[in-house]
Amino acid sequence: MKQLLTLLAVSLPLFIFSQVQLLDNIPLQKQVAIADVIVEGKVINEVSYWDVDHKNIYTVHTLEVSKMHKGGITSEIHLVSLGGTIGLKSHIVRPALKLPVNTVGVFVVKNAPIALEGFPSDKPTYKSVGLSQGVYRYNLKKGTVTNPFLKFSNHKKLEDTLTLLTESKAIPLKEVDYFKTEEESIKKKSVFGVKKVQINALSPTQIAAGNNSVLTISGTNFGTSLGTVRFKNADDGGATTIEALETNIVSWTDTEIKIKVPSGAGSGAVEVETSAGVSFSFPGLEVTHNYITFRYRNDDIQGGEKLEYHIHHIGSHTPTDDEITTTGNFENGAYTFNYHTDFKSNAAAVDAFKSGFEPIVCNAGSKFTISDATTDAKLADDNINSISFDTTDAGVLGFVVGRAYAYILQDTVTLEYFLYFYYYELDYVFNPDISWDFDGDATFFEYDFNAVVRHETGHAAGLGHVINNAEIMHYAIGSGPNDNTTSEPIYDPAKAKITFDKAAFIPSILPITATDFSDCYTLSVVSPTQRSITAYPNPATESVILNASQPIHSVTIYTLTGKLLNQINVKNSYELRLNVNDMPSGQYFIIVQFEDKQEVVRFIKSN
Repeated sequence: MKQLLTLLAVSLPLFIFSQVQLLDNIPLQKQVAIADVIVEGKVINEVSYWDVDHKNIYTVHTLEVSKMHKGGITSEIHLVSLGGTIGLKSHIVRPALKLPVNTVGVFVVKNAPIALEGFPSDKPTYKSVGLSQGVYRYNLKKGTVTNPFLKFSNHKKLEDTLTLLTESKAIPLKEVDYFKTEEESIKKKSVFGVKKVQINALSPTQIAAGNNSVLTISGTNFGTSLGTVRFKNADDGGATTIEALETNIVSWTDTEIKIKVPSGAGSGAVEVETSAGVSFSFPGLEVTHNYITFRYRNDDIQGGEKLEYHIHHIGSHTPTDDEITTTGNFENGAYTFNYHTDFKSNAAAVDAFKSGFEPIVCNAGSKFTISDATTDAKLADDNINSISFDTTDAGVLGFVVGRAYAYILQDTVTLEYFLYFYYYELDYVFNPDISWDFDGDATFFEYDFNAVVRHETGHAAGLGHVINNAEIMHYAIGSGPNDNTTSEPIYDPAKAKITFDKAAFIPSILPITATDFSDCYTLSVVSPTQRSITAYPNPATESVILNASQPIHSVTIYTLTGKLLNQINVKNSYELRLNVNDMPSGQYFIIVQFEDKQEVVRFIKSN
């Protein structure tokens, strides 16, 4: 056993991450034409199953049907989607349908016969048309209906539109008024004399999501008990919201909330709901970029609370005998990709891929390379980083699947257990049925392949969506040229991701190495003799002094587990004293931000 390391590989799941897919809008009229069944209903159950070949995990959502808009009469619909968790393995797809139990809306679906191990073969399964586009969610509080591209002011307008398109009226199967039920529920929860919530300010108004950046929400009557904070969902352009985890909340008082902005949050209004059920929204937050994280609960780690975990890029991996994962396809610390033979035979596609892939590799520093060897492998957990054309859901142009593994580690100073996730495989998949433009002169009816490659390479580098149609990481893309979308805004976030991965790497206790910057990266990490920052004393008991050769703009202190402890903005200071007297003994690292670069300092706090 290595020093400081407890490895529990057998008891820990293997996670498969399908990072956010790029959507093309499927109009409602076309969705209705494609659909075999359209129902109004409510999600009452979700269970995951393997397919019979054990290639993929699927989740089956059971819908209790209240109205039929199209198709035969049925009281239940079984909606199947890629992704889910069974035992030690989890396949996580972004954006998945993400249909929590009690989700209510209209579901536009088509037949999708998939043989699932343990699921009754006599029960038909369906897929949503256009992934999240085929789900028109009811916002029971506001009375609105939305999908990623459409919004109806009330459900009657959607019902009237469906009546027109299907040329038939909906058939009621169950007497239920979801909106009236919600109104009655709100009245029951209301408390006499509860004060109105007010948000006065957000600070900062520009922030990153998924990297532990802290947003301060100032106002009145938040209460002293923890409530809920919601952000616009970047995966659907803000049509829905996402809730921050309780573990994202740094502090909560009656007048101020400090919260780490969760991965997937997008620009727009921030909503606070108190523990008494009173809510208030405040506009103006701009999420500049997003980092992909994983929400996971382990009963043996940090009290079993659900946490956001970063997925680190690594340089190499030597598995131990009791691991259940493969070594990953690496060469000199780089993720090595192989074109599928069919993809390689399309010279225009290869040239367009390289022109989108290589600038991000060289300008952002992501350590990716492409092998001269081709492969017959496509989308599979097979230790091959493949680039291929393969079947995708309607409306999906392409996606990147990242497969990740995790170690359970223990710091022997603090005795704290934590999880360390890392990618060991990445696969690109592009829709073969799209009218692609590979030459950079897309017509109105073609899709810019180069733009899609840049978007997916951003995901491969660890970045999620933003809500900004002028940027390459916008959640959706239309046909025609996309020269107006730029990759430059993702270069610095990708650099920071690599810097964070290197800082979080623990060479004494992990049988892997941290990913360095790519060979063609022109602003590579400085050598020790070129460093701009020194820290002393180390180990420290009361304070750590940072001494810099250029002005410090800010410093951020993290624990070994990646937990944010403090952020300090500095104005042109060459020396900074950090008080660490109250910090528990253990290992920490500091990210120091200068005007044009970041450097990382690791230190030990001792008694």
